[in-house]
Amino acid sequence: MKKTYEVEMMGQKFNIKSEEPQAYVDQVVDYIGQKMEKIAKAQKAGTLHQVAMLTLLNITDELFKSRVEVDSYKEKVIQKTKNIIQLIDAQH
Repeated sequence: MKKTYEVEMMGQKFNIKSEEPQAYVDQVVDYIGQKMEKIAKAQKAGTLHQVAMLTLLNITDELFKSRVEVDSYKEKVIQKTKNIIQLIDAQH
């Protein structure tokens, strides 16, 4: 069941609906807030909207790179599994 959580990022309050527990929502909000603060400091000037868009781009980049990494690990596991099966089959 979805719960509504009130969170704050960069001085803005938001209501978020989620089926996840409060601790998870807090973790996500903290991560985004830290990213936004880092970008805001690096930008030195810029609107909240610009900071949010740059944060969105950075987090999306992280997501895509993580997906590539996970896919690479999956392929390695599949290949190693095939090798193990071949070794087992060769012994029979």
